[in-house]
Amino acid sequence: MMCRVLMIKRSSYYAWKHRKDGKAASYRHTLEKNIKEEYSISKCRYGSPRITSALKARGIKVSRKTVARYMNRLGIKSKYSKKYKTTTDSSHNYPVAENILNREFNVSVPGKAYVSDITYIPTTEGFLYLTSVIDLVNGNEECSDFGNQGCSVFGNISAVDSATMLQSL
Repeated sequence: MMCRVLMIKRSSYYAWKHRKDGKAASYRHTLEKNIKEEYSISKCRYGSPRITSALKARGIKVSRKTVARYMNRLGIKSKYSKKYKTTTDSSHNYPVAENILNREFNVSVPGKAYVSDITYIPTTEGFLYLTSVIDLVNGNEECSDFGNQGCSVFGNISAVDSATMLQSL
Protein backbone atom coordinates (compact mmCIF):
# COMPACT_ATOMS: atom_id res chain seq x y z
CA MET A 1 0.00 0.00 0.00
CA MET A 2 2.77 2.47 0.97
CA CYS A 3 4.71 1.75 -2.23
CA ARG A 4 1.59 2.43 -4.28
CA VAL A 5 0.95 5.75 -2.46
CA LEU A 6 4.58 6.84 -2.91
CA MET A 7 4.60 5.48 -6.46
CA ILE A 8 7.77 3.40 -6.06
CA LYS A 9 8.47 -0.22 -6.86
CA ARG A 10 8.32 -2.71 -4.02
CA SER A 11 11.77 -4.02 -4.91
CA SER A 12 13.22 -0.48 -4.62
CA TYR A 13 11.78 -0.13 -1.13
CA TYR A 14 13.27 -3.44 0.06
CA ALA A 15 16.61 -2.64 -1.57
CA TRP A 16 16.69 0.66 0.37
CA LYS A 17 15.59 -1.03 3.61
CA HIS A 18 18.34 -3.68 3.50
CA ARG A 19 21.09 -1.38 2.22
CA LYS A 20 24.14 -1.06 4.50
CA ASP A 21 25.24 2.30 5.87
CA GLY A 22 27.62 4.38 3.80
CA LYS A 23 31.05 5.57 4.94
CA ALA A 24 29.75 8.79 6.49
CA ALA A 25 27.02 7.08 8.50
CA SER A 26 29.43 4.37 9.61
CA TYR A 27 31.97 7.02 10.71
CA ARG A 28 29.24 8.92 12.57
CA HIS A 29 28.08 5.82 14.49
CA THR A 30 31.67 4.86 15.37
CA LEU A 31 32.47 8.40 16.54
CA GLU A 32 29.30 8.58 18.63
CA LYS A 33 30.16 5.24 20.25
CA ASN A 34 33.74 6.40 21.01
CA ILE A 35 32.56 9.72 22.45
CA LYS A 36 30.03 7.96 24.72
CA GLU A 37 32.73 5.51 25.80
CA GLU A 38 35.23 8.25 26.72
CA TYR A 39 32.45 10.17 28.46
CA SER A 40 31.54 7.18 30.63
CA ILE A 41 35.22 6.34 31.34
CA SER A 42 35.67 9.88 32.67
CA LYS A 43 32.63 9.41 34.94
CA CYS A 44 30.78 12.09 32.93
CA ARG A 45 33.37 14.75 33.86
CA TYR A 46 35.11 15.33 30.52
CA GLY A 47 34.00 18.03 28.14
CA SER A 48 34.77 18.29 24.44
CA PRO A 49 38.45 19.37 24.84
CA ARG A 50 39.39 16.41 27.03
CA ILE A 51 37.36 13.91 25.03
CA THR A 52 39.06 15.21 21.87
CA SER A 53 42.48 14.67 23.47
CA ALA A 54 41.50 11.15 24.57
CA LEU A 55 40.24 10.27 21.09
CA LYS A 56 43.42 11.64 19.48
CA ALA A 57 45.45 9.51 21.90
CA ARG A 58 43.52 6.50 20.56
CA GLY A 59 44.45 7.50 17.03
CA ILE A 60 41.06 8.92 16.03
CA LYS A 61 41.48 12.15 14.11
CA VAL A 62 38.71 14.56 15.12
CA SER A 63 38.38 18.27 15.99
CA ARG A 64 37.11 19.72 19.25
CA LYS A 65 34.22 21.44 17.47
CA THR A 66 33.09 18.14 15.97
CA VAL A 67 33.19 16.44 19.37
CA ALA A 68 31.25 19.37 20.88
CA ARG A 69 28.62 19.13 18.14
CA TYR A 70 28.23 15.36 18.67
CA MET A 71 28.06 15.79 22.46
CA ASN A 72 25.34 18.41 22.00
CA ARG A 73 23.45 16.14 19.62
CA LEU A 74 23.75 13.23 22.08
CA GLY A 75 22.64 15.45 24.97
CA ILE A 76 25.73 14.90 27.13
CA LYS A 77 27.49 17.62 29.13
CA SER A 78 30.46 17.54 31.43
CA LYS A 79 29.84 17.56 35.15
CA TYR A 80 32.25 19.68 37.07
CA SER A 81 32.73 20.06 40.79
CA LYS A 82 33.74 23.26 42.47
CA LYS A 83 37.06 23.41 44.24
CA TYR A 84 36.89 23.33 48.03
CA LYS A 85 36.95 26.83 49.43
CA THR A 86 37.73 27.46 53.08
CA THR A 87 35.21 29.89 54.55
CA THR A 88 36.33 29.94 58.16
CA ASP A 89 39.16 32.26 59.15
CA SER A 90 40.24 31.13 62.61
CA SER A 91 43.44 33.20 62.65
CA HIS A 92 41.86 36.45 63.84
CA ASN A 93 42.17 38.72 66.86
CA TYR A 94 38.45 38.90 67.65
CA PRO A 95 37.21 37.75 71.06
CA VAL A 96 36.02 34.14 71.17
CA ALA A 97 33.17 33.18 73.52
CA GLU A 98 33.95 30.70 76.27
CA ASN A 99 32.66 27.15 75.73
CA ILE A 100 30.47 26.83 78.84
CA LEU A 101 28.27 24.10 77.34
CA ASN A 102 31.34 21.86 76.83
CA ARG A 103 29.37 19.43 74.59
CA GLU A 104 26.95 18.54 77.42
CA PHE A 105 23.76 18.37 75.36
CA ASN A 106 21.76 16.35 77.91
CA VAL A 107 20.30 19.07 80.14
CA SER A 108 17.57 18.38 82.71
CA VAL A 109 16.59 21.94 83.75
CA PRO A 110 14.59 24.04 81.27
CA GLY A 111 16.17 27.34 80.31
CA LYS A 112 19.67 26.26 81.30
CA ALA A 113 21.05 25.77 77.78
CA TYR A 114 19.94 27.00 74.38
CA VAL A 115 21.27 26.41 70.90
CA SER A 116 20.87 28.87 68.08
CA ASP A 117 21.30 28.86 64.33
CA ILE A 118 21.36 31.62 61.76
CA THR A 119 20.54 31.21 58.09
CA TYR A 120 19.93 33.62 55.28
CA ILE A 121 17.24 33.50 52.62
CA PRO A 122 18.00 35.24 49.32
CA THR A 123 15.17 37.47 48.09
CA THR A 124 14.84 39.91 45.21
CA GLU A 125 15.47 42.80 47.62
CA GLY A 126 18.55 41.32 49.31
CA PHE A 127 18.96 38.76 52.07
CA LEU A 128 16.52 37.97 54.86
CA TYR A 129 18.17 36.58 57.99
CA LEU A 130 16.42 33.96 60.13
CA THR A 131 17.55 33.19 63.67
CA SER A 132 16.13 30.29 65.69
CA VAL A 133 16.70 29.61 69.39
CA ILE A 134 15.99 26.08 70.73
CA ASP A 135 15.92 24.90 74.33
CA LEU A 136 18.04 21.76 74.78
CA VAL A 137 15.72 20.18 77.37
CA ASN A 138 12.82 19.40 75.07
CA GLY A 139 14.08 20.54 71.65
CA ASN A 140 11.23 23.02 71.32
CA GLU A 141 11.88 26.13 69.35
CA GLU A 142 11.68 28.94 71.85
CA CYS A 143 11.64 31.70 69.31
CA SER A 144 12.64 32.72 65.79
CA ASP A 145 13.17 36.12 64.31
CA PHE A 146 13.52 37.56 60.82
CA GLY A 147 15.61 40.56 59.99
CA ASN A 148 17.12 42.24 56.98
CA GLN A 149 20.25 43.38 58.80
CA GLY A 150 23.37 41.28 59.27
CA CYS A 151 23.54 39.25 62.46
CA SER A 152 25.94 39.72 65.35
CA VAL A 153 28.24 37.05 66.74
CA PHE A 154 25.41 35.66 68.93
CA GLY A 155 22.75 35.76 66.25
CA ASN A 156 19.92 38.20 66.02
CA ILE A 157 19.87 39.72 69.52
CA SER A 158 16.10 40.18 69.52
CA ALA A 159 15.63 36.40 69.13
CA VAL A 160 17.94 35.69 72.10
CA ASP A 161 16.21 38.39 74.17
CA SER A 162 12.79 36.95 73.28
CA ALA A 163 13.85 33.46 74.35
CA THR A 164 15.18 34.79 77.65
CA MET A 165 12.00 36.80 78.24
CA LEU A 166 9.80 33.76 77.47
CA GLN A 167 11.78 31.70 79.98
CA SER A 168 11.19 34.25 82.74
CA LEU A 169 7.38 34.06 82.28
